Amino acid sequence: MGVHPLDTGHWQSDTPAVLREAVLADERVVAIGELGLDLYRADNLEEQLSLLVPQLDLAEEVDRPVIIHCRDAAAPMLELLRRRRSEGHRLRGVMHCWSGTPEEMDGFLELGLFISFSGNVTYPSARDTHACARLVPRDRYLIDRKSTRLNSSHEWISRMPSSA
Repeated sequence: MGVHPLDTGHWQSDTPAVLREAVLADERVVAIGELGLDLYRADNLEEQLSLLVPQLDLAEEVDRPVIIHCRDAAAPMLELLRRRRSEGHRLRGVMHCWSGTPEEMDGFLELGLFISFSGNVTYPSARDTHACARLVPRDRYLIDRKSTRLNSSHEWISRMPSSA
């Protein structure tokens, strides 16, 4: 449960309170998200940060992990999360539908986050994502069943050797 970074228009002054109430009222809510930053489809970084920070605060308050969306925004995301850690904030969660570089991934792994991969890991052109999938530690590797928009590349999978 959370507000996606591309849904900034849905955020209102009472949204943090509404989210908090909803999380506490339903034990099935096991994480806060999908929250994060998306600079691929939008350039409103400050507005996205104004939604992200209260949701990170909520996750910490109610002791839930976060599901983080981060597209073309690893630098500002890492900067924020590292600063929060240095200030004593706790963080646990997953970088969902990973599509960054190995160097970016290392920064999130250092913060203790899991890395999840979706169907985009099968795209032949997703070389950085392929490298990340080979490098992420097994105990931090998750499979993300995102939406049909990120289906696997069946043609590419059919050419994979059986030992893959």
